[in-house]
Amino acid sequence: MDEKLRWTFSLYDINGDGCITREEMTDIVTAVYELMGKFADPNLSQNHEGVRQKVDRMFQKMDGNKDGVVTLSEFLEACNSDPEITTNIAALDTAF
Repeated sequence: MDEKLRWTFSLYDINGDGCITREEMTDIVTAVYELMGKFADPNLSQNHEGVRQKVDRMFQKMDGNKDGVVTLSEFLEACNSDPEITTNIAALDTAF
């Protein structure tokens, strides 16, 4: 699971600077919903506000020190302590 989480972090960290910004997370969440098409939540795939709200919720859970970016350690800590995140990552693994 740790290897999957590290890989997932690198996917979200588009520019490879070691931090995930809201913009990077928004880009990836949008791309995933576009790729999943009819399997995605129809409200999110067509609604930028829905994506923004999802990203906001993810940042609330992951940005431990509230500095506006998610580091690898924050990401790992949040994922390992939240079963919902782990379930979502497992779902992505089976979707692709």
